[in-house]
Amino acid sequence: MHNNKHHGHIISIIKKGNGYVLKRKNTELTLSKNQSLLISCLINNINDKAEIINAIWGDAASKSRQNSYNQLIYQLRQRLTQAGIEPEILITHPRYGLVLNKAMLLQDRRIDHYMVKTLNDNLLNLSSGIVKSESRNGIELTPPDRFIF
Repeated sequence: MHNNKHHGHIISIIKKGNGYVLKRKNTELTLSKNQSLLISCLINNINDKAEIINAIWGDAASKSRQNSYNQLIYQLRQRLTQAGIEPEILITHPRYGLVLNKAMLLQDRRIDHYMVKTLNDNLLNLSSGIVKSESRNGIELTPPDRFIF
């Protein structure tokens, strides 16, 4: 039996034009293509720093790519916070990479998605079924037209 104790807002990531937006009720926050790709990496369990860099930019050995990676994580945390998602949803593991904080995810096994508690006790749906359709630097990775947090 599904527990409807929480009646939170759904936060979706939706393709809009050439970019992606975080949408909640009547509010839309634009995500960059790279922010969308980073989320897609994490949902697809691509967590190794070098693999993430390769999937988004290629050339993981480049010093400028390392800096871009760090900046992208910072920017994504800021964007997620603006949407009411705690920045701790992203966990940085030194010398390894980045993972989603599984402790913040509550899985509903009936419909194969995750629920994430937000700053204001709303719930988010996090789809676990991302469609991979583009080969990028040897990694199949493309954000879908729509997926839901």
